[in-house]
Amino acid sequence: MLKGEIQRFITYKLVEAREGNHLTQAQLSKLSGISQSKLSKIENGSIQIEASQLFILAKALKKTISYFFPKS
Repeated sequence: MLKGEIQRFITYKLVEAREGNHLTQAQLSKLSGISQSKLSKIENGSIQIEASQLFILAKALKKTISYFFPKS
């Protein structure tokens, strides 16, 4: 996978996990401490997620880091 494809995959999995937990961006923002504005930009691909942010979001969403990456 190319870098852009991996970023899109992570974004897809982030939205999937958030919606799967029946959370709005505002609710996830409160759980994670990451602003709703930043979450929106991450989800729409305007900015790339930082490793530390992914770790925080994974914890808030009760997912492992590996959940956000392709299996192969």
